[in-house]
Amino acid sequence: MKLNMDCIREILLWIEENQKMDCGDDNSLNGNVRGIWSRAIPKFNGYADDDILYSIKQMVDGRLLDASIHKDNNISKYFIKDITPAGHEFLENIRSDNNWNKTKSVASEVGSFALSVLTKIASSVIAEGIKKTMGLG
Repeated sequence: MKLNMDCIREILLWIEENQKMDCGDDNSLNGNVRGIWSRAIPKFNGYADDDILYSIKQMVDGRLLDASIHKDNNISKYFIKDITPAGHEFLENIRSDNNWNKTKSVASEVGSFALSVLTKIASSVIAEGIKKTMGLG
């Protein structure tokens, strides 16, 4: 199955927006993030369930998400516990459309859309932006 990087970005943005902290009876945070079932994630831009599940699997394998897989009547679904620190860093690096488009452009030029490669490219795009902003590059 082909990995769809736009689907990964949309899933990360959606999880970040929709995930909440658990509050105790006294409305204080108990330090736990409420998990999200993969079936709760909407079908962005017509992505099939398989695209979404495969993207989640790849993000778990790539340590961008903390999640566990469950089988229910031979149907696989993920329980997403949280976005990992590495997942948050990647998301921050690709949050803006400008940075995301630059990341994809460089990936296209080098010929790789592997998640690990995209993570490195996104970090480099941010580093170049910092240099430019500081007048160093």
